[in-house]
This record gives sequence, structure tokens and C-alpha cells, in this order.
Amino acid sequence: MFLKSYLSLERLSTNLILQKPALKFYLSTNSVDWIFTNPNKQNFILDEDVLNDSNIKGINTASTGLNHIDLNYCSNNNIEVVSHKNEFGTN
Repeated sequence: MFLKSYLSLERLSTNLILQKPALKFYLSTNSVDWIFTNPNKQNFILDEDVLNDSNIKGINTASTGLNHIDLNYCSNNNIEVVSHKNEFGTN
């Protein structure tokens, strides 16, 4: 799969304090296809409020837990979610 562009929330959060409104604005530019996230580095949920004006095709999380992502919204909007749980977790 070719990624046109992606956003690493962890990289941004180490360089500046990335608040939810700033992320929403950045995603609304529709220049990001994928989000790479680490729930230990963010203090909000990737949900409809954050994702609805974006062009996000997928979210990759460095975790087995998924409670920082609105899975129903992602499923209903064809946003792929990839996590350690998919690869290493138990069902």
C-alpha cells in the first residue's frame, strides 16, 4: 500500500503540545491519509469529532488496547484500524 501522507501523533506531541482543536484543524486540510498514534501520548479519543472532516483512510496504533479510537465510527466510515491486538492479541 502506498501512503500519500501520514501523521505521527507521537512525533508531533514530542515537539509541541498537540491539542485536540489543533489536530482537528490539521486533519481538515485533507492532506493526511493515515494516523500513527500511541495512546500513552494523547489525551483524547480519535472519534467523529476529530475525524469527520478528514480524509483519513486508516489509523495505526502502537497498542493492544483500542479504547482511544471510536471503532464504530471507523467501521461506518471505512477507516481501517491496525493495532498490536490484530497481530498479537487474543480474541
